Amino acid sequence: MLLAISPWVIPDIAVANHYHSGSTSQLHIHTAHWATAGYNITNDEDICSQSYDLPNISSATLDAYTSDWFTGTSVVWDLTGSGAKIDLYKSGYACDDLASQSWIDIEAKAFADPTASGVCTGSNVSCVNFGDARIIDGILEDYWQGYVFFKTSHLTGTPASRRKVTNHEFGHIVGLKDPPPTDCTSTGGVMHHQTYYGCTDGTEAPLSTDKLSVEQNIMPYPHINE
Repeated sequence: MLLAISPWVIPDIAVANHYHSGSTSQLHIHTAHWATAGYNITNDEDICSQSYDLPNISSATLDAYTSDWFTGTSVVWDLTGSGAKIDLYKSGYACDDLASQSWIDIEAKAFADPTASGVCTGSNVSCVNFGDARIIDGILEDYWQGYVFFKTSHLTGTPASRRKVTNHEFGHIVGLKDPPPTDCTSTGGVMHHQTYYGCTDGTEAPLSTDKLSVEQNIMPYPHINE
């Protein structure tokens, strides 16, 4: 499995207060480009969950926490984009039970220490990686699969602190990037996490501007920056 870890790159942006992948490192899942009426196994985003930190968190509990992408706040990631290009569905299975199922688009996994487990780099981090790259005419387009690796301790605080992490990491799945270390003075948003970037303008859920950045910069296909 080839994984790509989101790098710290500052791209050109159309919505200036939020960062996206840019034309040379389009780190997002391919299904973000397409909308279909009702459920479509190819174009919608199917999710599985798996805990590797039993008994501190079960796979069922982690699955419940991915509901932050659907509900719990006035603005959520689900149904983002014209025609609901982000259309999330839970598989109802643990990821290890679906290891050979390519229709799973997003795998959410919990570890006591993702870095020690070899799935993240850095200290005290949760992270997002990608697999199964789509390369067209030598250009990296996007990825068929996204992997959200949570550090268990990032999920076990208050519901608000958990949502800041779960929604921040999903922002990476759809192409948003972390702010540069010194950029906490814009309009804020879900990528401006206070604990890890020192920002005071971070939010526990995506803002309408977070979603607009994805809609303008990531969802158009072919990519507007290529």
